[in-house]
Amino acid sequence: MRGRQYPRGRRRGYRSTRAGVSGEEGVMLGLRRHIHFVGIGGAGMSPLAELVRGMGHHVTGSDERCGAATRKLESLGIAVQYGHTPDLCRDADLLVYSSAVRIANPERAFAARRGIPTIRRAELLGDLMRSFQSIGVAGTHGKTTTSSMIAHILHTAGRNPSAIIGGSPVGTEAPPPRPVGSLLVVEADEYDRSFLSMYPTLAVVTNIDTDHLDCYRDLDDIKGAFVQYAESVPFYGAVFACIDDPGVRDIAANIHAVMITYGTDDGATYRIAEVNHGRDKTRFEVFQNKERFGEFEIPMAGMHNVRNAAAAVAVAAATGIDPATTGGALARFPGVKRRFEFRGEARGVRIYDDYAHHPREIAATLDDAAYRGFGRIIAIFQPHLYSRTRSFLEEFANSLAHADMVIVTGIYRSREDVDHTVNAAEIVGRIRETGHTNAHFIEDKSTVVDWLAPHLRSGDAVLIMGAGDIDELGSPLLERIADG
Repeated sequence: MRGRQYPRGRRRGYRSTRAGVSGEEGVMLGLRRHIHFVGIGGAGMSPLAELVRGMGHHVTGSDERCGAATRKLESLGIAVQYGHTPDLCRDADLLVYSSAVRIANPERAFAARRGIPTIRRAELLGDLMRSFQSIGVAGTHGKTTTSSMIAHILHTAGRNPSAIIGGSPVGTEAPPPRPVGSLLVVEADEYDRSFLSMYPTLAVVTNIDTDHLDCYRDLDDIKGAFVQYAESVPFYGAVFACIDDPGVRDIAANIHAVMITYGTDDGATYRIAEVNHGRDKTRFEVFQNKERFGEFEIPMAGMHNVRNAAAAVAVAAATGIDPATTGGALARFPGVKRRFEFRGEARGVRIYDDYAHHPREIAATLDDAAYRGFGRIIAIFQPHLYSRTRSFLEEFANSLAHADMVIVTGIYRSREDVDHTVNAAEIVGRIRETGHTNAHFIEDKSTVVDWLAPHLRSGDAVLIMGAGDIDELGSPLLERIADG
C-alpha cells in the first residue's frame, strides 16, 4: 500500500541554479584556488578543509578558539586565525561557511562587499562528491557511527577511502580526508536540508525521526526531505534503508531508486538474526535474501549499534567486500569519540561520554548501559538548543527517568539566541512527576563535579550526555573521584 506521497528528488545530471555561489555556477575546483573556511575547526568543516587542501588548493580558515582540530590543520600548513576578522580572506577566491555561521559574520559581510563568492559547506561537499564514488549516510540518529564503520571496513579492505565524518575513531586516526582513492564516505546531515546538496552513489538512511523543528515544519516535512535525498542517487546506485524504522517504512513506497533494506524484519534484504548481547560486545548473524551471509561481532552493546553495523555490512557487500573481511574489520572497530566513549575509572566508578542530545538517543544510550550490567546508572544531561528543549520536554523526561540518578544542567544555546521562555529545570520537574526521587537541576555545569562526586560509589556508571560542551566534565570528575 502506498503511503503519503512525498516530493521526489533531483535526478543525477540536473543542476539547479544556486544563489549560494555569487556569479558562478558551481565551484571550479579544477583550478588551484584560495579557499577560506569560516569556522574551520568544526567537526564537519575541518576534514573538508583537509580534503580540499589535499586536492591541491590553498586553504585558510578562521575559528573562535584553538582546539585539537585547528591544531591539526595548522600542523598541515593551513593558516588559521582565531576570531572573525577578514585578514586571511582578503584574497580568497571562495569563502565557505557552515549553517552555524550567520550572515552578519564579519568575514561573510566582507566577502559580500568585495564580491568574493560564498558557498555553504554542504554545497561545496556536494560538488566534491561528484569527483568520487560516494557513500552518503543520512538519518536522524546513528550517522556518525554507521559512516565510521563503513569507512573502517573500506580502510581495512585496502580501498583507501576518504571520509568526511562528524566524529573521530577512539584512539586512532580517521581515514585521511584526502583524495587518496576513488571512494568518499560522507556523513550527510539533514539539518538545514544540507543533505539535499549532496550527490551520493550509495545512500544510507538509518532512521527518520522528529528533530530540527527550527528548519522543518513537522515530521512529514522531514520525511519529504529524506525522499528527495534518497531519490538523488543515480540509476547505477542504491539506497540502503533500515526497514525496522517506522519513518523509513513510511517513505519506502515513494523511493523509486533501487532500495536494499536491512534490519530484523523478516522481509529485509539483509536480515539481522540470533543477536547475543554481552557487556562489551554483541554477536549477530546476517541473512542475505534468506541465505546465511555471515556471523559478525562488534565491540559495542545495544540494538541500535547492531543495526548500524548491519548497514555497514550491506554497503560493504555492495562494494564487493567479502563477509570475512567485513567481519574482521567490525570486530576491531575502535568506536567513535563521544559515542558511549569510556573516559576512565576511579574508585570503581566508570565514566562514559556520549553525544546523545535527542530523547531517542538518550534512551538508546541508557539501553546500552543496561546491557552492560552496571550498578547504578547516573545520567548527566546538558540540553542542546532552546528550540529542541521546548519541543521535547516530555520526551526528554521520559527517557532520562530510566536512569537511577539524573542531573540536568542549563541549556547549551549553540547557534540560537538566549530564550528565557524555556528552562531546562522543566525537564527535572517532569521527571519528578513520574515519581522519580533522584533528579536534580544544576544550572551551572561547572559546579556539577563537586556536587556529584560525594554521592558516587563503586559500581556506578556515570553517563555524560549532550551535544554541547558537557564532555568537559569527564576528566575533572575522574580526578575528583580519585582524590576522594
